[in-house]
Amino acid sequence: MSLSEAIPDNWERKQGVSNDMSNRINRMTGARYRTGGIANFLAGPSAGTSVDYAAREFNAPLAYNIYAPPSGRFGWDVEEWRINAIVDQIFAAVDDMARHIIFSPTTEI
Repeated sequence: MSLSEAIPDNWERKQGVSNDMSNRINRMTGARYRTGGIANFLAGPSAGTSVDYAAREFNAPLAYNIYAPPSGRFGWDVEEWRINAIVDQIFAAVDDMARHIIFSPTTEI
């Protein structure tokens, strides 16, 4: 399977929702999250993530991984004093995604 065959049919919708999620976080806190498929952040395509599993096995139209901002000594060990702020950001993003699901026609998701 080529990379273009692996791109979901609703990739534009998924990207739009992820942009909205990121913008909500930015408006709320000023923090910026990058959005896009995991291949956007790695050197090339990847597969086998929990998002891939949810999308294929359960036909989940909007499935995302949200990564905490890098910090700490090793890059991903978030300092304790930052945890609450990051959790608030993630919940704001999930709330935004839920609103897309609730207020979108089922054929659009």
